[in-house]
Amino acid sequence: MKILTLGEDDMQLLKAIKPFMSSKGQGIIDTFTMVMNIFKPQDPQQKINYDALTEFLTIMNESYESQKALKKVEKNSSEEQTASPKSHDVENLLNVLADKK
Repeated sequence: MKILTLGEDDMQLLKAIKPFMSSKGQGIIDTFTMVMNIFKPQDPQQKINYDALTEFLTIMNESYESQKALKKVEKNSSEEQTASPKSHDVENLLNVLADKK
């Protein structure tokens, strides 16, 4: 499967207009840029950029963990909650990718 990516000029244009966007728009541009970088491998033999994928998954996991912590604080519950299987899956995937390096 061939993934078409934006040219470097297009990416520079997105980065140039980013400061003039709302914070939500800036976040979308950051996420889009990060996803596009996943499909721009540094080594032509690879299909994806593992460093960019690891960074993306790390940021998504941090976001998930911060939302989970916020909900925990809102509940004001003293009992410990077990982590969801999704959190463990993301953590395991990050560990596998780290081992590949």
